[in-house]
Amino acid sequence: MLVAVMCVAAATWIWPQPALIWQLAFLAAGVLTIGMPHGAMDHRVAEAWLRPRLGRRWGAAFAGLYLGLAAIMLIGWALMPLVAIVAFLSYSALHFGLGDCPRRPWVAALAHGALPILLPLALHPAEAGQLLSWVAGRTVDLTPHLVWLRALVTVATTAALLDAALVRDPLRLSEVVAVVCVNFAAPPLIAFAAYFVFVHSVRHMIELAAWLEPQNPPAGLRRIARECLPLTALTLVAIGVAAWWLGRAGNAGPPAAGLIRMLFVTLSCLTVPHMLVTAGGEAALSPRRLSSES
Repeated sequence: MLVAVMCVAAATWIWPQPALIWQLAFLAAGVLTIGMPHGAMDHRVAEAWLRPRLGRRWGAAFAGLYLGLAAIMLIGWALMPLVAIVAFLSYSALHFGLGDCPRRPWVAALAHGALPILLPLALHPAEAGQLLSWVAGRTVDLTPHLVWLRALVTVATTAALLDAALVRDPLRLSEVVAVVCVNFAAPPLIAFAAYFVFVHSVRHMIELAAWLEPQNPPAGLRRIARECLPLTALTLVAIGVAAWWLGRAGNAGPPAAGLIRMLFVTLSCLTVPHMLVTAGGEAALSPRRLSSES
């Protein structure tokens, strides 16, 4: 995972910055092949969590929770896009931290999860501001906030490095260094994709495969490829709805701007229920339970 991140950092450091359409293609390819399937197994996590409590009604409860929260977030984008951006970035940082630093104090987890969110804003404010402007449909200027953004990045980086050193976790220490390096070298879309795909999503899929098939994780990965289809289809429907909505609303900027807005709005609408499902199902997940319900 970290080798891939460092390769991305090295490539973007050596070669000129790729055109926006190629940055978007890199992000979209990673989301479609790894990022989307990592969230499209939420129904299995929810089943292990909800079935013991609700019996046969677990499916209806899961669908209602997922669709309801996604709809609330979509309404937020329509009515208060700037608030929606702040909410999306905030709960993404929390989700990344809790997912990548389990069983650590919440402050340490939040510092770790905030890095892939804050680093692009602090290191590439013009590019990040332009991306956020396209997503929000109105101008977002990060320049007036650079002082406190860079202060937050310094605090978060220091806290993440110290926590990893104190618990003697060389993998997490290397991960922090890799995330910092790729954000220094790469434009925001590439840096975010490298973390989201190669670190967060791959880790989640490996852990889920081990839960599904503790004696044979490769078989667990094959199950993921097969069982992620229902929510993958739901995600594609959500992308279609977002495309229709954005088409009616109009979108300023280059052609890629509409694709960027559609992708991030869709991700934000699905991250809220995904975050709650994974948090609620963490205690219920065990290799024996998941494999026995196959």
